[in-house]
Amino acid sequence: MMVSYDFFSEHYDKIMQSYDSLNEGLQKRTLLIQKIIQKHCPNAETLLEIGCGTGNILKLLQRNYRLFGLDISEKMLEIARKKVPKATFYNFDMRKFHLLIKFDVIVCVYDSINHLLRLSEWKSMFKCVATHLKDTGIFIFDFNTLYELARLGNSSPYIKKIGKDLVIMQTSFYKEEILEWKIIGFKSYGENNYKMYEESIRERGFSIKKIHRLLDKEFDFNSKVAMGWFTL
Repeated sequence: MMVSYDFFSEHYDKIMQSYDSLNEGLQKRTLLIQKIIQKHCPNAETLLEIGCGTGNILKLLQRNYRLFGLDISEKMLEIARKKVPKATFYNFDMRKFHLLIKFDVIVCVYDSINHLLRLSEWKSMFKCVATHLKDTGIFIFDFNTLYELARLGNSSPYIKKIGKDLVIMQTSFYKEEILEWKIIGFKSYGENNYKMYEESIRERGFSIKKIHRLLDKEFDFNSKVAMGWFTL
């Protein structure tokens, strides 16, 4: 199940400021991405971010590369286009996309890949990445481990008032190994008028051994392709 984030996208950045201390978290991720690129692909010119969301990572990288972003949520992309007007954006599913270009660097961060709930979907995404990488290109991604998802499953409810709107998030396990964020939003429409929205965001983790096995199948580690994979 992939989610469009129609309500969540409107408040995503402000919620992330609370969860991630947005500027600090972005700076750390961006610095790590740049270090990996400098080490493995110092002449990189083109960069695609899969699951780019509202464009926060791309905004920090816009001075360094010709940028591209891909996301399943058109609402998220509307915000990203305003932040990074020179980037090219695609409204596609990360499990199955075909673009008429290959990239020096492909990035997928903020545990976006965990939204794929089947190992076969991870495999499909890795296959798309391999198809769109140049021979000397690199793929950088992060993910929530099984341990981290278990920790998040025990989190207290998150309640935040954003302007006149209210967002409530509660985590629980939808099924074994699948974590669900239940999002209930109350959007203000004039004086004392609210409309309720409900969205569910689910994530699943797999063992590092299984993930590594998939990478071995889809990428040739003995070639010039340098793989950067890490957890944050």
